[in-house]
Amino acid sequence: MAGFPYDSIEEPIVKRLIQGVLVIGVGGGGDVVGAIHIYLWMKRLGANTLLASIPWERFSIDPVPGPIGIDEVVGGKIIGNYAMLVNGNEYVIRNKRRIIPQGVRVAKVLKTKVALIDASHGEKGLRKGIEELCTSMGLDTTIGIDVGGDIVAKGHEDNLWSPLMDALALAAIANSSVYGLIGIHSIGADGELDINITLSRISEVIKHGGLVGIYGLCRTDITVLSEILEHAETEASSIAYLAAKGFIGFKDIRLSTRKVNITPYSMVTFLVDARILYQLSPLAQVLTGTEDIREARERLNNIHVYTELDLEEDLYPLLKAGRKLTKEVILEIYRKGVKRVKDKSTSIH
Repeated sequence: MAGFPYDSIEEPIVKRLIQGVLVIGVGGGGDVVGAIHIYLWMKRLGANTLLASIPWERFSIDPVPGPIGIDEVVGGKIIGNYAMLVNGNEYVIRNKRRIIPQGVRVAKVLKTKVALIDASHGEKGLRKGIEELCTSMGLDTTIGIDVGGDIVAKGHEDNLWSPLMDALALAAIANSSVYGLIGIHSIGADGELDINITLSRISEVIKHGGLVGIYGLCRTDITVLSEILEHAETEASSIAYLAAKGFIGFKDIRLSTRKVNITPYSMVTFLVDARILYQLSPLAQVLTGTEDIREARERLNNIHVYTELDLEEDLYPLLKAGRKLTKEVILEIYRKGVKRVKDKSTSIH
């Protein structure tokens, strides 16, 4: 698909030039909460809109490494081979633990169907899942929402913890048969990329004509977020709500392994053309065509990038043994993992 052909998102929806919109929280389970305001906005504009989540929960919720496959979900309605619709009553059993994905929690609060898209089959599976949902539901535009902004990462940045899912989703959205946009929401909310780096990357996208609009929260969004956050488990996606309630300053997240600077800017979303961002993303490009999440991880490892899947696999033996994870333990494993991947890929090349 070519780049997004319109100068805004509002006008083509109001004029019915866009049939419908699939809004996806792309960075894993919690990002679906960060996507709520865009989902609600699309509905207010009158678009046929479906909210979607990629069920990959943080290890504190689901210690089993990797994303949740739709074949693991109890309940729901399968759409094609790579996606499903849930209504709020579904769950997953992993390693004898009952997991309720964040997308399921959101569906229950909103009293609406939410889609889950399987990321375990790499970029190809994720792309097909998007296309299956759009075909089934009569949608022709996808908006992927990344909370924090590491979807603009190029792989060499310090403190990059979770590049895999974001880059995979960017590749899938940009290469799908429907129009694709990316919303970079609540910059720095995940405590990863330096805010100035993220802003400079967004400026790069803008220079290439990729900006579609800049949007924020309204009072309705804040009210809905308040209700959802009583049921969902997410740290990064709660940052915009804290900003909306007047909080300003620093907050520790992820067992204090990361620090977030909360300001009114935390409520802002930059909406950009997925194709243009993809053309500037070496990570998304290298993941194109992958058919398995571990194949995707290996491709990033081969270009010196340590991923969230690597971290989960490194932590899993400790979690399985019942060891309590502290800030010091996690940081040490992360640092060793980054060094291991860099040393391995250097020796390969």
